[in-house]
Amino acid sequence: DGYNNFSFSKKVKITKKSRKFILKTETLTGTFEKGNYHTDDVIEIVSGSTVIKGKGLDVKNNGEYIKIKGKATLKMLLSKKNVY
Repeated sequence: DGYNNFSFSKKVKITKKSRKFILKTETLTGTFEKGNYHTDDVIEIVSGSTVIKGKGLDVKNNGEYIKIKGKATLKMLLSKKNVY
């Protein structure tokens, strides 16, 4: 049970290589067993060619529910091959 609850701070970076997913923020708290985590700090998510920025994050059930707080911005980067 010692690793069930977590509280990370000071430039947190979580990477999931199989999905090419990176989450960057200052702090992150949650529970591993339930797959729930939360931050009120600025977040940046990079997934493939998509970048999402917001002012906080709530994730439930290992990503089945994701809420970006504040005024979120989404940028999709197109490769030169896809530009007309």
